[in-house]
Amino acid sequence: MKKKTYFTSLMLASLTIASQSVLADNGFEFSLWGGRLSADGSGDIPYARETSTAPNRIIDQDLGRGMAFGIALGVNMSNNWVVDLGYVNYHSKEKGHYDTNPAVVNSCTLRPVQGLQSDCYDNAGIKNDSKLQNFDAAIGKRFVMEKANIVAYGGLRYLKFNQNIDVAYHYTRPPSTPGFEEFPDRDLSYSGIGPRIGAKFNAPLGNSGFFVKGDLGLAKMLTGERKQKIVAPRTNAGVLISTLTASDEDSMRPLTLDASLQLGYNLSQAAQISLGWRYSRVNDILDTRDTNSPAVAGTLPGPLGIGSAHEDFVNKGFFVEFNLRM
Repeated sequence: MKKKTYFTSLMLASLTIASQSVLADNGFEFSLWGGRLSADGSGDIPYARETSTAPNRIIDQDLGRGMAFGIALGVNMSNNWVVDLGYVNYHSKEKGHYDTNPAVVNSCTLRPVQGLQSDCYDNAGIKNDSKLQNFDAAIGKRFVMEKANIVAYGGLRYLKFNQNIDVAYHYTRPPSTPGFEEFPDRDLSYSGIGPRIGAKFNAPLGNSGFFVKGDLGLAKMLTGERKQKIVAPRTNAGVLISTLTASDEDSMRPLTLDASLQLGYNLSQAAQISLGWRYSRVNDILDTRDTNSPAVAGTLPGPLGIGSAHEDFVNKGFFVEFNLRM
């Protein structure tokens, strides 16, 4: 609650400064961007171990692709000072399924990697859902060059990250051969706040109406706990027979990097449209370790030692942005 109150106070203070200064210069600038970005290059989640191969094969699933969008409000003040407020949302999801041989039931060749119950299964499925949100407030200084405008800025970022890993282990069975099934659900959450610095530029391409612009920012979180919880119900012939839980919590201070490069066109003196490529990285935020079976009951990780306790969450891809000066 204190983190949210502090960030809200910062935003209100920035808006107050802007409202007092905007009359001295040229007003507001609003931007909205969106695109379909990919997170499949980071954080693969292992979810099954194939025992019919030697050595055993680990089955994993990437984090997939998803929609991302951002909203920003900038205020141009006197003496080339700028106040910026922004919100960005990255949301990726993916699902997978593995069966050694769909034509053979009750093969019992898969061992669980996620979850908390040790058994053998016929097939396994997984769903990943990852969501990253950034709330930024910054004050910058514009430097007008001969062929470009450059803004150096500094401020604060509030970062929030949530991930859900939903796995299902099935022992496919005819009525005469009942078996057990497990449906572990693993949730991870983090929120923190810290300073952010960066620079952005805008350069016209002659008198064509086209322009190039870019942005590069770094933020270091100084607060926050990464919390995880696993709830693993087990059924027999569809009837719940047990539920195990485990949890983990550790302090995190992730570093974030954001970069974008765009080619745009001036639709009018007030409106612009651009196409660009965006890259976002949050260091160490993911935990891709196995959890089955825990070395100590109710704790993480598991005994196989696969995956990583600190893996980066990366999003990248193309996007479209619309800017309006008011």
